[in-house]
Parts: sequence; structure tokens; C-alpha cells
Amino acid sequence: MSFGFRCKGSSGQLILDELHSVLHVLSRGAFTIGQNQSSRMSVAFPATVTQQDKPHVFVQIRPYDGPSGAVLILYDVRVDGSPGNWTGFSFVALGNGFGATSWRYVVSVSNPPKSNTSFGMRLRRQSDGQILFDSGYHCMRFLFATRAWNVSNRREGTTRYWTWDTATAYSLRADAYVLINTIVTPTDGIAGFDAVYVPALYVYSNRARFTMQITGENGSNPNYIQPVIYAMPSDEW
Repeated sequence: MSFGFRCKGSSGQLILDELHSVLHVLSRGAFTIGQNQSSRMSVAFPATVTQQDKPHVFVQIRPYDGPSGAVLILYDVRVDGSPGNWTGFSFVALGNGFGATSWRYVVSVSNPPKSNTSFGMRLRRQSDGQILFDSGYHCMRFLFATRAWNVSNRREGTTRYWTWDTATAYSLRADAYVLINTIVTPTDGIAGFDAVYVPALYVYSNRARFTMQITGENGSNPNYIQPVIYAMPSDEW
């Protein structure tokens, strides 16, 4: 750009300019996964998100209530609603077998509505007036991201069992959050199989693991390429 505002981090990474915003925290909530949960469950946002773009939902990777050592296990996440009327999210959850667990989440957007604060800093995009930054909101601070996976286990046959582990070593705070928008049904490399079932993403502070079972004798070897992205609200850092 020839004029305007640009913010870069200490390593030279772009944080904010006339095209790129930051993720502003709109709301927070919690949900509980039952001990024997194995079906789709829905969570309503505290308030409808009226932005056109789909909001980003982050879930804390350790429960705030429930058995110690419980692991966040999700699959097939969907943000419910439509542009300008996002009402919540749903997913398939797997209980940990030792008791119910309760988890915190945050809802964030790139271009939020004007905050109610009476002073601070607010930046708008000149072309359309969209808010790029508003100091009246807390922002998501990104901690780590990867889409590098290694196949760590597989069993061939009519029913094939596959496991992928993150290929990059990392260690994060146990109270970090993970972006769940990317935990979707894999589509790359599974054409030709009869069915895909019992999929799940297990999220830890130092690794993530994706497992999947496939039935059918035809089809290519599957490939998991979705990213796992960790972040935290700025006021919890």
C-alpha cells in the first residue's frame, strides 16, 4: 500500500494493515461433554454474530471441570447459521469414559461491530469502512500452527485404521485454545471407499492426533492435511 497503517511483529511478521485485520473476541461461553457422548451436539452463541464472514471458534484444550487429564476430542465441526446470522456451532464429541467434562470457548471475528468504549483506538478500512482494529475488544494471540502430519500407525485390510500425529515438536501452555473451525471431515484421498467412520482429533498442549477408520477395498490411501492452530485471548495471556 502507498499510504495508511501497517503493524509488524518483532520477527517482521505482518499483524495489521489495510487488508488484514486481527481476530477480536466477541463473546465467550462453555459447554459440557457427557461421559458417554458419541453423537452430534450443538452450542448456541451468547449472542448472534451479525458479520457476513463465518466467526472463528476457539476451545480451551483442558477442561475447567471434570476428570484431570481429560483430552479434547472433536470431529466434524460446523458453524451454524448463515452470513449475518451466525447462531452457534455443532460437532461430534467423544466422551472420555471417566465422567462429564466442561470446556470454555471464545467466539472471534476479523471485522467486528463498533465497540461501546468511549476512548481508545479504532482503525477502519478506507474502501468499505470495515473495522480492522478496535481497542474496545480483546484480541486472539496466536501461539502456534502446523499442518505437517506423519502417519504413525495404520492397519490394512477391508477395514483400514489410520493415525496421524503432528510432525513438528512444540510445547504450549495447558490453558491454550485451539481453533475448531478446521476440524472438518477430510476429503483428500478417501474417494472410492464405502464409508469413513469413528474419526476424531485429539488435542494436547504438545501434539495433536487424528484417527480415522475406512471400510472398503477400493480407493487411494487417505491423507490428512488440515491445520491445527493454537491461540489465546489477550486478557488471559
